[in-house]
Amino acid sequence: MGLWIASGYIGFCALNHTIAVHQLETAAKQNRILFQRVAAIPQPLLPVRWSGILDAGLHYYQVPFFSFQKPKPPFQVFTKTTGSYYEQRARASEMGLLYFWFARYPVVEEKVHGRIHVIEFSDLRFYIRLHRFPVRKPFVLHFKIDEAGNILESRFTRI
Repeated sequence: MGLWIASGYIGFCALNHTIAVHQLETAAKQNRILFQRVAAIPQPLLPVRWSGILDAGLHYYQVPFFSFQKPKPPFQVFTKTTGSYYEQRARASEMGLLYFWFARYPVVEEKVHGRIHVIEFSDLRFYIRLHRFPVRKPFVLHFKIDEAGNILESRFTRI
């Protein structure tokens, strides 16, 4: 009986994921979003709640949705890379290499505070949202880099 229940649940999840991916692809085409890859990442608490991610080359598009509904705009846009010297320094560090080995959908944010460049890497897989409101963004790799390109600080943080 336990094997039947487990098999049924796994089958339900596989079917639900297939439906979610199809809904996301359909919504992307209807909204004229060109994409290279598509992913539906399950969200906590409900087996029909998903985070849809579209890899569009230079950017990712993300939208929360339920598998029985097509995702509705707006799709949130995230930058894969700024291409800056400081970002490249952070990526080439030991922590940066480890992070990019692990991250499946890495995004970057870059800010300048005086003479300090702040680079933050995060992975869209772990963004948790309720409707359009972010609840949690864990596993953020935070760098502080001076103008000469020296890494002053690197640490994991949670936003």
